[in-house]
Amino acid sequence: MRQNPRVCALFVREASVIEQKLTTRYVSVLVRGTAREITDSAEKCRALRLLCAKFAPSAADHAESTIQSAAAHTAVWCVEIDSITGKANPAQA
Repeated sequence: MRQNPRVCALFVREASVIEQKLTTRYVSVLVRGTAREITDSAEKCRALRLLCAKFAPSAADHAESTIQSAAAHTAVWCVEIDSITGKANPAQA
């Protein structure tokens, strides 16, 4: 990403195969943007705290000590979004 910061990420939710109809039920979102490495230590720690609060809220005490010890050798990237598109196939079984 340092050489080419243009990124594309696909997120899929509710994916399931409906064999009897030979189709797949899904909801998807495609994000395109530019990745920027966060090098400011305060901004990096803030981003890591937000991630921990979202995905490990019960481990807040442990998260803070881990962030302090690991931030210096952890890469954190921000994606500045240029476009978002989505599609879905809400096929019923």
